[in-house]
Formats: sequence, C-alpha cells, structure tokens
Amino acid sequence: MRPYVRIAAASAVALVGGAASLLGQTSLPSTFVVDAISTRSSEIDPRARLDIYTALPYEALQFESTADTYVAKYSVSVTVRDSTSRIVIDTVYERSIAEKDYRTSRGATGSADRSVRTFRLAPGRYRLESTAKDIFSRREYQTQRDVTIPDYTTSIPSISSILYLDQIEQRGDRFKISPYIGDVIHAPDMSLFAFFETYVDAPVRTGYSWRVSTSDGRVLAEGITQPDSLPKRSNQQFIPIALPAQPMSGSYTLRIRMHDVKGAEVDTSNALAERTRGLTIPRTALSEALSDLGKAIKQLRYVAQQADIDQIETGASPSERQARFEAFWKTLDPTPNTIRNEAFEEYYARIEHANKNYRAYTEGWLTDMGMVYIILGPPAAVERFNIRTGFAQRIVWTYPNNFSYIFDDNTGFGDYRLRTLLPPGLKYRYQP
Repeated sequence: MRPYVRIAAASAVALVGGAASLLGQTSLPSTFVVDAISTRSSEIDPRARLDIYTALPYEALQFESTADTYVAKYSVSVTVRDSTSRIVIDTVYERSIAEKDYRTSRGATGSADRSVRTFRLAPGRYRLESTAKDIFSRREYQTQRDVTIPDYTTSIPSISSILYLDQIEQRGDRFKISPYIGDVIHAPDMSLFAFFETYVDAPVRTGYSWRVSTSDGRVLAEGITQPDSLPKRSNQQFIPIALPAQPMSGSYTLRIRMHDVKGAEVDTSNALAERTRGLTIPRTALSEALSDLGKAIKQLRYVAQQADIDQIETGASPSERQARFEAFWKTLDPTPNTIRNEAFEEYYARIEHANKNYRAYTEGWLTDMGMVYIILGPPAAVERFNIRTGFAQRIVWTYPNNFSYIFDDNTGFGDYRLRTLLPPGLKYRYQP
C-alpha cells in the first residue's frame, strides 16, 4: 500500500457512487448510520453532487427462513431540508438481503447492508434525516446529520468534503474503495484513509498536511504528504490517517490543508484550501480496561484460571502484559472475524454494573454479589426478606436453571455475604 495516493484520471475510481463500488465496511456500525460526501458536479454547475450512504448491521434486522435461505427486508427513507426547513429531497427505497448461513444472518461475521444514493444540490446548509424500518420486526432506526454544500465553482483551488475509507484495493490502473460510513471510529487500529477531491484551474504541484485535534487544540495525530503533481482540473486523493494504537476517547476534528510546493518541500506556512470533518473515538470497555491494566488483569479472576493471570502478570514490560491480556481475550472471542469481542465487552460491562450497584466494604466487583453477577449475569428473579425485624436482611437471586443464591446482610450496612456455595471452578462464559 502506497502511503499517499493521487488518482488523476476520473476513470480510475468511480466516485463511490454506486453499490458496486463498495467493498464492505470492516468495522461494524453500532446501529443505523448515514454519511454523505459532496463533490463538484461540473466546472460550471454550482450544484454539487451529494452521495448519501447508509449502513445497517445485520444484528439490527430480523431474518426470516425461506427454504435454505435467510431473508431480511427493510426500507430507507431519506429527507433533506434546507435552512428554512423546506424539503428539497424526499425519497424512499427498499433493501432486500439473502444469506445462506444462519450465523451470518445473526451478525456473527459483522456484516452490514450498505446502500448509496446520489443527488444534486445547490450550495447551502441542509439537514439530512433518514429512517430505516425493518419490514419483519417493524423496528425503526432514525438518524440525522447536518450537511454543508459549498459553491465549488467560485473558489479555486478548493477541496471537496471528506469521506473516510477503511480499504483501498488496487486493480491494475483502477482502485476499488470501501467507505467507512460515519464519524465514529470503532476500531482505532484499523487502516483509516481520508478520501477527497481537489479542484484547480491549471496543473500544479501541491502537498497536503493533516491534523486530528481536540477543540482546545490538543493534537492526537498529524502528518504531511510528499509533494505531488495535479495534472487535471479535478483530482481524487487518498491520505492515510495514522492514529495512535490506544487513543483517548473523545471528539476530534480532522483538518486537511492544501499547500504550495517550494523546491522539494511542502510549504505549510500557508494554505491554498482546507476542509474539516469530525472524528469520534468512543469510550470502550478496552479503553477503560487499559487505563488501569493492572486492575483489569486482577479482574480476570472470574473468567481466567490463576495460571492465565500469572502468565499475563509476568510480562516483562507494560506493552508485553497488554499484548498477553489482549491475546487471552482473543481466545474467548465468539466472533473472531469481526472487530468486536462480545465476551470482553459483556464481562467488563458486568464489572462496571457491579461497581455501581454492589459496592459495600470494597469495590463492587470484589463483593459476593458482584462476583455472582459477573459470573452468571442478571438473575431472573430477586426476592427480599427480613430475617429479624429491623436488622438483618436477606436477598435471594434465582436463575433460569432454578439455582438460587442467598445473600445475607447481618450488619445493616449493605454488606451482603453469599450463603450458597458456588459450584467448584465456576467461571464466566459468554452465552450469545
């Protein structure tokens, strides 16, 4: 993979405007996601081309069995309003999915259905509203985003809006790209690229700088491309965005600037044009665990054997301990072909729940109630009793297998102790 790619010929890649040009996003969106990119439609037409992308994960859909195939159907409505709330685009279309593998239809492979529609819009500010409705379950997913369309005919040189990519595949002199739909980067360690077009009125040598930073100016990552020639009036660009391995969660802005070239160097002292786009790194179970790796390793006591914990803790350096910690969880990943590790997420979500709800003489995950909750999950039924009026309390948790666990508080301060023995060697196991 080249570190920076310019595609001068318009035929080198169809501007991701048709379903055939989508490779398939490798990072699963959490729910229904809508994205948009505006580009110049022509040198004289002030209307811009607006490509609207949608992505709906399989796990959000209900699949019905028909013979040897699992089928899902849903509709997508797209409404675009101008700054006065007047509707300028209003369309509905249907999507149909057929999969032969049951696990795939259940979302085990991280699949999502994607679509793209193209429109023409005059310069201005717009509100994009979209709804996906599952035909079988009747569930609806709604989302909206603001879109600004510049006048690409009056400002030269200029840069189109930015689209994130997570794959670029070269096939001879053509490129096939995979849009990363949305602003939320669920897997910061993936290959992330910024795709955009630049418009000039004559051949020129340029370069680009990029920076990912917070609103108060703290820089997460930045870089400068090598000088390059733009032989056409319209040129397509791919720039790799290299994020740190474990970036802090939060909201960031990606800014891309176009610069002159002086001699053999990109002159970043001025900017010929620039464009920005939001980028969000969400708070995840992994980021929380790695913020205190020592504690996260100790918290493995309900899922790992002591030998596993010892092997992780004896890593020679923090990076080695982290690598061993992540390798342990990879062995328990129920969907190893996807970005998500559902077992990891559920386990540390249970620890967080225990800390919030079962804290007594110590942190919630160390209490007896916390232990049972982390291993077995939420009980099917909860009963409360007074053992002696006004003093001792008893709570009974019952699980679907009819096993009951009794907790007594003999202090009156919420210090519930387990009175029922757990089965020997019982550990947390992910149950889909």
